[in-house]
Amino acid sequence: MGVRVQSAEQARRVAVASWGALTLVLGEIFQSASKRGIQPSNCPKDQREATPNNPGPRPFEPMRGQPCRVNPVTGEVWCHDRLHKDNWEVYKDKRDWEAGRRDRAVWDNGCLRQKF
Repeated sequence: MGVRVQSAEQARRVAVASWGALTLVLGEIFQSASKRGIQPSNCPKDQREATPNNPGPRPFEPMRGQPCRVNPVTGEVWCHDRLHKDNWEVYKDKRDWEAGRRDRAVWDNGCLRQKF
């Protein structure tokens, strides 16, 4: 970064300043995410939908050869998010799933996380 360190004390000060800046940035990111209302705890129970973890009266059907599930009523394809591991990626139908066109993301408890 072009910072020239003269002593161990200066090196410590530079490290502390860098760490402080990083924690400020991360704090702002997490606060902005919570302000957007995408946390699963903020969702009222009447706005939750059935998920493969909480299917309600009608269980989801498995997709043959895939880790995804299909809603038998709507035909939507639900795949567990492999990156974040805390939500489901929902596709309108199998054709959209094959093309990778997601409709929305839903938390495990049925709250809407994100609409695409």
